[in-house]
Amino acid sequence: MGNPLSTFAEKQKEMQQNMIQTQQRNMEMNVQKQRRIMLATQIAVTKDRLRWMEAFGAVAALGLTVFTIKKGFPKPAIIPITFYGFLYGYQYDLVYGTKAQRILQDSEDLISNPEWCPTTYNPPSNALNKNTPK
Repeated sequence: MGNPLSTFAEKQKEMQQNMIQTQQRNMEMNVQKQRRIMLATQIAVTKDRLRWMEAFGAVAALGLTVFTIKKGFPKPAIIPITFYGFLYGYQYDLVYGTKAQRILQDSEDLISNPEWCPTTYNPPSNALNKNTPK
């Protein structure tokens, strides 16, 4: 038989290890849940923005059609139409395409490999002194 105090201390240490592992597991699950909530919120906001863009695009297309019928197609209208098309495509890809998965994969790559992210360049202090006029 062993010393009852030593077995109690061992069991207490084992329980502490189990508690630490459980807390770490719970913390990881909470972080994953928060990320999913943030991503879902971002997609929901983008869906709402897309609906507003669709409404604006419909009104603008109707106005441009009426203007074109009355006076001819205005050449400067090509620039905002092109810009609007790219903006709409970006939002549509985020809502209904694979952009959310690509963003999530990129963020996981950044978190797992900090060298993947470009950093700012800080020249050495002696390089600055060489270029200063005397």
